[in-house]
Amino acid sequence: MNKKEYDREQEKWLKWAKEWERYTKRQNELVRKGVENADEILEKEFGKSSLEMYFGPWTKIYDKTDLANPNFILPGQNTSLLSMSHGQGVVNAFGKVVESSDLKIHGRVIGYAYDAGDDYLIVDTGGEEKYLILNCQYKILDEKEEDN
Repeated sequence: MNKKEYDREQEKWLKWAKEWERYTKRQNELVRKGVENADEILEKEFGKSSLEMYFGPWTKIYDKTDLANPNFILPGQNTSLLSMSHGQGVVNAFGKVVESSDLKIHGRVIGYAYDAGDDYLIVDTGGEEKYLILNCQYKILDEKEEDN
């Protein structure tokens, strides 16, 4: 990821963090007052649903070298991928074919994506990108299985 892309991603996360702080402060205020339609009020005030606010920005990284570098800090995360419990597994999956029968995804891992709630493998399914959430069941296929 070049510096310009990195800075743009970092700025998205910083902006969201400030907005999230304002959002949760306002949400707590409405709850303390016992306002029944707090979600509607918040959506009107912030222009986003509570789910959109919760999950925050979406970041995609296609550079395995960055992700395998323990000094590369993920934008908005204040940590490297390798310091996360799933980090080495993500790096090891790059370039390999994965399959998830429950999500009906089969293809080659070309990247890593995340938002404030979840982490994903970016999978090329033959010209189309799909996002395989890391907390689902999937397997990395060996070379014999890839052709099936």
